Amino acid sequence: VWNEARARQEASASYASYDMAEEALARQQYYQLKAAVDEAVAAGLRVECGDLFEAIDGCPDNSLSGVTAFQVIEHLPFSRIISLMRSAFRALQPGGILLFETPNPENLQVATYGFWMDPTHLHPIPPPLIMDLSFFIGFRGGRILRKNPWPEWREGEDRTALESEMAFRLFGPQDYAL
Repeated sequence: VWNEARARQEASASYASYDMAEEALARQQYYQLKAAVDEAVAAGLRVECGDLFEAIDGCPDNSLSGVTAFQVIEHLPFSRIISLMRSAFRALQPGGILLFETPNPENLQVATYGFWMDPTHLHPIPPPLIMDLSFFIGFRGGRILRKNPWPEWREGEDRTALESEMAFRLFGPQDYAL
């Protein structure tokens, strides 16, 4: 027998449990970030912990030689990726370097499984999309660097075209950078 009050109570408990898990994950990520910042400061590096957008927006035009974001953009809505890239373009000196690293959805193990193991990931970003966006924003001369293949992938082995494509899609680079 369906009991509406009990169903609401179970749904509410489930939602509260999800909220607590999400909060615990955010707390864990904060402590990992704080530990990394503390380690960098102890090593004598000038490191600040703060909001990425506020930090870049606070930089004068043409004042930075490089902007990096490792494993960040997959956590952002696409509109925020555009904002980040525009802000970086404004703040970078002519010839400055933009480096965004993100999981590589060309690798099917990453795209269909590994990417989704982090519940804070919003969407995979295909390399041609981020490359085209960078060109649209005004960057020129960019390229995609594919990194971190599985040990099973060996580029240049004697294979048919189909075998090479399958090896790349299954065992190829797990990350890429613009």
